[in-house]
Amino acid sequence: MTALLEVSGVEVRFGGIVALDGVTFTIPKGDIVGLIGPNGAGKTTLFNCLSRLYTPNSGDITFKGESILGKKPDCSAPTEWSGCNVSA
Repeated sequence: MTALLEVSGVEVRFGGIVALDGVTFTIPKGDIVGLIGPNGAGKTTLFNCLSRLYTPNSGDITFKGESILGKKPDCSAPTEWSGCNVSA
């Protein structure tokens, strides 16, 4: 089955604080998943990366096989991404 969302080796650092360290997972199309963890585990930081509020220091995030890291945060849907390249 084709992956809908893939997160590969995502790391986010705030100065000396490591918020996410090599986060990797795949969500196949059609799956419903949840994200749980204790306070300070990085859940919100991960969602901020997925929504493009934060840019990871390293790693990649792909949606339907296309990296979202080169997209502007204000592009809300893949159908809009053709005009939403950061360099555009």
